[in-house]
Amino acid sequence: SLATLGSNMAPPHGLARVTYADVSLMVTFIFPCFAGINQPVNKAGELRTPFVSVPRASIGAVVTSACVFTLILLAIGSTKPLAQIEASDFILDTYPSKYVGLIGTIIVGVGSCVSCLDVAPTILQTIAADGGVP
Repeated sequence: SLATLGSNMAPPHGLARVTYADVSLMVTFIFPCFAGINQPVNKAGELRTPFVSVPRASIGAVVTSACVFTLILLAIGSTKPLAQIEASDFILDTYPSKYVGLIGTIIVGVGSCVSCLDVAPTILQTIAADGGVP
């Protein structure tokens, strides 16, 4: 609900008592927004206009990821009171069931593996074309 979301938006002890651990936890959730920034660079060799396409794709990846993560965090923050969210070992356990978070985590992990398998041959081709390996 909006009331739950409103009560979860501010730190429980006020902004003056925000600690390093609080900021570190926040960065933990923001960091994945920037994880896909290298993907356009890895594919630049296959593009017709890489100098135009790579910056657009990088900015688009970050903006899209930030929007998705913001929506996820707003959805989690609107479902349970802050005390229940903090008490959970697995934050996605709170929305709407723990299986949604577990399945989502597995899908993201598999997607990362597939991405690595997709990019590895391109990187090896580039190294071979540069003559970097004897």
